[in-house]
Amino acid sequence: MNLLPVDENAHETKEFQPAVVKLLTDNDWLVYHTYDSRKSKEGFPDLLAIKGAYLLVSELKSFKGKTTEAQDKWLSAFEKVRTITVRLWKPGIHNDEIIEIATTRGKDNPVDEVDELRLKMLSTCEHKMVTWKCQTCMKVIVDGLGSVVKE
Repeated sequence: MNLLPVDENAHETKEFQPAVVKLLTDNDWLVYHTYDSRKSKEGFPDLLAIKGAYLLVSELKSFKGKTTEAQDKWLSAFEKVRTITVRLWKPGIHNDEIIEIATTRGKDNPVDEVDELRLKMLSTCEHKMVTWKCQTCMKVIVDGLGSVVKE
């Protein structure tokens, strides 16, 4: 039994996308897809899905489909994300925080020492993820936490 279309002629939005969404939702992912993207920012990815601490960003194409320049720009931007900040903002109540985040965050340099440590951990191993099963990851965590806790 195929959970996803295998036919190279499968249409990306009529066959492939619904199958991917169903597979994700059947496996307890929270999935977002813009139903009508005509008034949305050009190139934004087809799917955002969250499960636990994992965020999946996905552009779906047919077998021979190619991404646009705008899609490549969005996918590249998402690949660079190392920090996700979640906020509920209301006008007049959170204006100072909105201005502070909008004008100081999002630079290529880490926001603080904890972010710097996390980035170091992510770049230490070839697997590009931090895992307790990896001795190299654990050494970086122990060494790094020592420097953060001292201050």
